[in-house]
Formats: sequence, structure tokens, C-alpha cells
Amino acid sequence: MLFSLSPTALVVGLAGLGLTSAHAVMDAVYVNGQPLGQGTAIRLSKAHNVRVDPIGSLTSNDMACGVDGDEGVARSAPIKGNDVLTFQWMSQQKTGNFADSHRGPCSVMMKKVDDSTTAKGSGDGWFRIFYEGYNKETKKWCTSRVFDGGMLSVRVPADLATGDYLVRSELLALHSAPENDPQFYVNCLQAVMTNGGTAVPKDTVAVPSDGYAKIGTPPVNFNLYWPADNYDSYEDYGPPTYVASGSGGNGPVVKQTNGLRPADAIFEAGNFHAFEVSTFTTSDECWASSDECWKQSNACWKAVLVNNAMCKKWADRCDAMGKTCKGNGPFPGPANAGKDLSPPLPKVNVPEPVNDAGVINSSTKDDEADETSSEGSSPSPASAPPSDRGESDSEYGSGSEYGSDDGSDEESDKASIDESDTDSGGADADSSSTTVDAGASSPSSSVADAGSSSPTSSAVVSADESSVTPAAESSCVEVVTETVTETATMTVRARR
Repeated sequence: MLFSLSPTALVVGLAGLGLTSAHAVMDAVYVNGQPLGQGTAIRLSKAHNVRVDPIGSLTSNDMACGVDGDEGVARSAPIKGNDVLTFQWMSQQKTGNFADSHRGPCSVMMKKVDDSTTAKGSGDGWFRIFYEGYNKETKKWCTSRVFDGGMLSVRVPADLATGDYLVRSELLALHSAPENDPQFYVNCLQAVMTNGGTAVPKDTVAVPSDGYAKIGTPPVNFNLYWPADNYDSYEDYGPPTYVASGSGGNGPVVKQTNGLRPADAIFEAGNFHAFEVSTFTTSDECWASSDECWKQSNACWKAVLVNNAMCKKWADRCDAMGKTCKGNGPFPGPANAGKDLSPPLPKVNVPEPVNDAGVINSSTKDDEADETSSEGSSPSPASAPPSDRGESDSEYGSGSEYGSDDGSDEESDKASIDESDTDSGGADADSSSTTVDAGASSPSSSVADAGSSSPTSSAVVSADESSVTPAAESSCVEVVTETVTETATMTVRARR
């Protein structure tokens, strides 16, 4: 007996095979190939269990920068006109793995604001610097660019006016769109343009708004499965893409004063910072400093982070300090006072920028911006000479994206913070720590050669996207729930 399926039944059946389970969040941004740090300067949802979910309503303010995206965070990234921003997306399975079932357009938008750390994301003022839907030449959707590696690189228009911006990265997955369930994945980076031009794009749109994305319109409710081979008929949505009209570098040089890493912070995880504890020479003073350490550790575990396991390195220090306090002395401490204990930054190859927004002129103004923006501010994590913060070949050290750490780096971490070490030579006590290659460009440096900012091109998916192969995947809710439970057990510490 032969059966026929209606288009609706076909879509429902494919969705039921797990096409909707692999959700994602933008977990890191690289500037000219240099990492800011996992979650640093990114607005994230405060709730782990919804952070990777698509936007629930296209008319909610969440459409601008995600859930809780109207609230600013402590850090903002220093950028310049013509810099290359690489947005890294993470599914609940692992970093850099956006499900290949999630076909659809992607977009990068910017919004000029007075203060990137406090401005709301929702509302008018958004202009687009990159957009791609279905590419008729390559026969691929834009989201295929992030299927492998999870990265999308976009060049900032060179002539944009200096000042504060929100930078919005968006992926639209259409696999459930015919069911009125288009899946928009959105996060925003906070940024300060220290050197650029004077241009202010006129073609802006409000987000959320019917003028941007609306349920019931062809681009939002597009059917990937019926009729077959219909991708060429996809209609684009949103405002036109802004293209730089000048080489930039003619705007006023801006000194970044907001969104900086605190100069006295010795630990940074995402937008959380911890500070050196009080010095001690007696047992009682040691225990008082230990309490200071644990209070900051607990605050880290409760902070809004992509990966709370990053807090383990600070907790290890508190553990080591407690062992010193239990001993018979001597009690000079803390050991390695002032040493940067931030999790190591990853070494990755970012893909080439997908757009061409103009090339900035190498001029004395670039050098002037470098000198001006660094005065009175703390260095960026990737380029700070006084810092002992090193690089890691793995993704942001050990541990899964949402919690548990397997302890593989425990010995190396403790070696650098062991309180039993009586050498407290200060911030430069350990000059042999691995640091970022001095030849690499820092997040605040300009790029004159479009090809110089990325060592290699990212691989693209070669499979023909005209066919859809469903893949059953695990539930992100289960993963998050387990990790939240693990995290909660680590927030209470005994003093002795």
C-alpha cells in the first residue's frame, strides 16, 4: 500500500527526528584573530537553561540581543575601522558545532550607542554590515559557514564613526519555519570603536519590529522541504547592507574609558573579575584572606558565564591558601601575589572575513590611536605584557562548556598558585609563563592587509544542501540541568 504525505506532515516528521534539538549561543569573539576570552564583552542570558534556545517571540525585546540582552555587562571590546570580528557559535554539544540541520541566513548588525555597557539593545538604530541567505552559486545557506568550527568572520566598515557600538550576530534556522517556529539565534558584543571615520549609516531598522522580521512573511516562514529544490526562491529580509564609502582613519581618535578590565584585577572569566586578597603574616590573617578568596570564588560560580568551570582555577588558589592556614607557619602570603590567574586563552585559526567593507589607510592616526587608547587603561588580555595569562591549545582550558572540569589541568594550575611556595616575588615572579606571541596583533590593533588577520581559511561544508539528512541529537535542557546541579554543589565552602 502506498502512502502520500502532505507538506505539513513532512515538515513535522522531519522535525520529530531531532532537527530542532541542537541549539546554540555565541560564546566567544576574536578581534583580528586574537581572543577576547570566552563570554567576554558578550551579553548572555542569566539562565543557563534558556541561553542556547532560539528567541521565543519575534516581537519581544529579546530579538535584539537575546534573553536579558537589554542589560549591559562589564567589558567592551576595543575595535577599529576595518578590524575583523570573528563570532564563535557553540551548540550544547560542544564549542564550534552549529547543527548542519539548521539551514538559513545569517546577519551581522551594528548600533551606535552612547555607552555600550549600559545601552539597551532593543529599539531603533540597527544597520546591517553583513547578510547572506541562500547562495545560488555555491548552493549553500549562510549557516553552512558555521557548521564546521562554529565561526563567522566579518570585517567592520572602515569609515564608521568612532564611539560605542553594539554588534549583533544572528543565525536564522528555517527547519521548523513552516510551523511558525523560525529559530533566531542572537547575541550581542559590546564594542568601542577607537579609530575609524565619521560615517553614520542612514538605513537603520528597529529590532524588534515588523519591518525587520515578522511571522507569516515568506523569508521567516520559508519551507526548506517543499517543494523540493526551491532554495533559489528564497526572499531576503531586513535593511540593505551598509558598504563603506571611504577608507576611514579620518575620524577623531577616541580613548576607551568604559568597559575596560579593572587594572587591579588578577583574574578574569567572561565579564567577572577577582582581585588580590589581603597580605598576611599570621594564622588569623591567613584565614581572613582565605575567606576573602572564597567569597570571590563563590561569586564567580554564580556569575553569568558561558563556562563556570573557568572559576576552578581561582578555587584552586583558595584551596591551596587554606592548606597554608592549617599549617604551622611561616605565614607570609599570599604566594605569587598579583600574578594573573585568568584561564588561558585559546589558540585558533579564524576564517577569512566574508565581506569586504573597505581597507583602512595605514597612517600616523593608527599609531596615535594605539598610544591614546592605551593611556590610563589596562592592557587587553591577549596583549598585556605584565600578565602571566597564557594560551591554551584546547578550547578555553579544560571542562565542558557548561560546568564539570575533568581536572586534567589541575596539577599545572596548582603549580602556579601553590600557597606552600614561600616565594612571593610579586607579579613578575614567574617570567617563564607562556604568553601570547609578541608578533600577533592585539584586539585593539588595526589591519591594513585583509589577508593578514587570519592564518588559514576555514573549511566549508561540501555536501550538497539540496538534500536534508536529519540527525538525532541530545537535549540541551538535560545537559544544562546536570551542569547547574554540579555547579551548585561547588558554591559552599567550609573555612577550616
